[in-house]
This record gives sequence, C-alpha cells and structure tokens, in this order.
Amino acid sequence: MRERGTPVNQEAPDDPALSRSAAEESAAQRDARFRRLTEAIPVQVWTALPDGKLDYVSDQTARYFGRTVEEVVGDGWLSILHPDDVPVTVERWTHSLQTGESYETEFRLLSQGAEEYRWHLARAVPLYGEDRRIVQWFGTNTDIHEKKQAEAYLEQARLREHESNVAKSRFMNMLSHELRTPLGAIGGYSELLSSGVRGTLTAAQKADVDRIYHNQQHMLNLVNDLLELARLEARQLTIDVKPVALDTLLHAVLPIVDPLLAAKGVQLTLQLESPGLWVAADAAKAQQILINLIGNAIKFSPRDSRILVGDGRAENVVCITVADQGCGIDSEELADIFEAFVQVGPARQREGGSGLGLTISRELARAMSGDLRVESVFGTGSTFILELPLAETPAAPAVGITA
Repeated sequence: MRERGTPVNQEAPDDPALSRSAAEESAAQRDARFRRLTEAIPVQVWTALPDGKLDYVSDQTARYFGRTVEEVVGDGWLSILHPDDVPVTVERWTHSLQTGESYETEFRLLSQGAEEYRWHLARAVPLYGEDRRIVQWFGTNTDIHEKKQAEAYLEQARLREHESNVAKSRFMNMLSHELRTPLGAIGGYSELLSSGVRGTLTAAQKADVDRIYHNQQHMLNLVNDLLELARLEARQLTIDVKPVALDTLLHAVLPIVDPLLAAKGVQLTLQLESPGLWVAADAAKAQQILINLIGNAIKFSPRDSRILVGDGRAENVVCITVADQGCGIDSEELADIFEAFVQVGPARQREGGSGLGLTISRELARAMSGDLRVESVFGTGSTFILELPLAETPAAPAVGITA
C-alpha cells in the first residue's frame, strides 16, 4: 500500500537480498510448473546434460518402466533399451551431442514388469546458453508400439499379396502354355477336317466338327481372359495412357461390331453430344472395353431393337454410355455384375460366356484412372457407363487408331 505523499513513480530502494530471494522463488515456481506439466502430458519427458547423461526424468516416466528416477537418470536408461537397438541409438545420440542437430530415433524400451519391449519415438532439442554453447537437452519418448505393429502387419500383408500375385502369374503362364498348345491343335485339326482334307464329311460329321471347333474357341477365349485378369491383378499389364480423340475411338469400334449387329438384327446409333472431346486412355484397352460392352449389349438385345452409344462430360471426366433395350438386370444382382465368373439372371446364363468380360473391362478402366458402372431396370434394358479422364486437346493428333 502506497503511503500518502509518496510519489507515484518513485522506485523502492534496491535490496539485493530481496531481489535474490524473488529470483530464487521465481526459478522454483518455474521448476514446479515444468514438473507438473511433465506429469500431465501423455509422453515421457526427460532432460540431459551436454555430455548426454540424463539429469531428469518425470516420475510417470520412471513408473512406466517400473524403475526409480535414480535408476533411469545418468546412463541408466540404457539398461531398459533393447540390446539390438543400443548401437544405432548410441550412434545417433552421440552425433546429435557433437553437432547440436535435433535428435530423433525409434527404439524399443522395456515396459514395467519386464513383460515386453515396446517401440518408442524419441526426440530431443538442445537449449543454448548466452555463449551459444549447449547447456541442456529437452527430450520426449512417445509410445508408438501399436503404430509399429500396424505397419508391420500391413507390410506382411503387402508381401503376402506380392508373393500371391507372383505365384498366380507363374501358374497362369504355365496354364497358358499347357492349355493353349492342345487347344491350338484341336482348333487346327477341326478346321482341317471341316475343310475336307481327310475326305468329305457327312452333315452329321460336319455338325460335330463345328461343335468341337466352337468349344475350342470358347476354351481358348476363357484361357486368354484368365491370363489377362491375372496380369491385371498382378499389375503386370502395360497401360500406355495418351490423349485419344473420343470420336476417333468410337468410330474405330463400329466396323468391328458391325457383323455382330447384322447377325442379330440390331441397330446401333452413335449420338455424340460433345464433339471434339479427348480422353486420357490407352487406345487399345479403351477399344477393348467398348467392344466388350457393345458386344454384350448386342447379345442381350432382342431382334430389331436399338443400341445407343453416347457421350457426356462431368467436370474432368468423360462418360461413354452404351444403352440397350434388352432384358435388364435385377436391382439385387447389380452389385455382383462386375464380379469374376458371375452371370446374373437366367437370360445371361443362357447366353454363356466366361463371366470375365465385365470384370476385365472394369479393371482396365480403373488402370487408366477411370471406372465402369451400370444402371439398369429389369425388363427394360441396361446402360453401362465407361468413365475416362478428360484430356486437353493436343496441338496435333497424339494417337491414331486402326479399326
């Protein structure tokens, strides 16, 4: 309380003893606050001298390891470090002590009761004095054991997947050789017999030989589809993405599907709403997808019906639609339409096929950063939508497509 008549700005007389006492009290308060903070935060807190020996660990840190503070400070912390982690930890800690660089490493520390070594992330930064020399290090240890276990599990899963893909690829290559060779021979001899090289065939014999050839082609297509699917799953199929003119891509497909359209008596209408669009795609793979989609539409369309092939754009995506007036797909079966070997609905099962065409088509689309989806109303028809990334129009044509 200021006495009456005392000037407001008048300073109290200097008292060295009082100043020293206030400074000591302030330092003690700061130390007490620091210790309370180290007990409150969910990490292990420690400090070290310039030579690297610990001069402080929080009480909760010592309790975590089932030791006293005195047993952990100094070099005592090395006794709870996993023996395999000692050399690299000491090397990195020594490097930071000599260079002043921030310290960071991962190691395993023995938890309370010697039950297990748990992974920790250790970090420390130096505190410099007025002479720019390090006077102390402030560090923390964070328990990251669950994170390391999750990383190890994911790495093992990736390794198992890779090994599985390699084994699958080897098996499929073996299967290709072992099946293609006899299938090729069956097809070749069927054609020879059908041409009359062994003598004129009766009508019944000709029909039998044609059945043999038809089934040989079906088996050969199945083997080829299996191989392509295996390469896609093993990421061994080369995808060469370049700008492709959409109208060029679509017009290249038409001559290939014309014989199928004529045989089934189905009309195809090409309706481009946005001429001049370019897509980022592998031209051959995109053409393969469209041939499969149009071929499926023809297969499941009634005679004298129409297939509409159109386009659309949504932001940076170009949508190519193939809509038919066929049997459609039941809503409960739509989710399975792209699964391997799935042929939903009685009509599709009667038409046969490997059940891999749509699976391969969607995988190819996704390999080009696109997608393939379907919309359908049972009894009315289906619309398959091929999505491909929009590409900028190049100064000169980038890709030529040969039908």
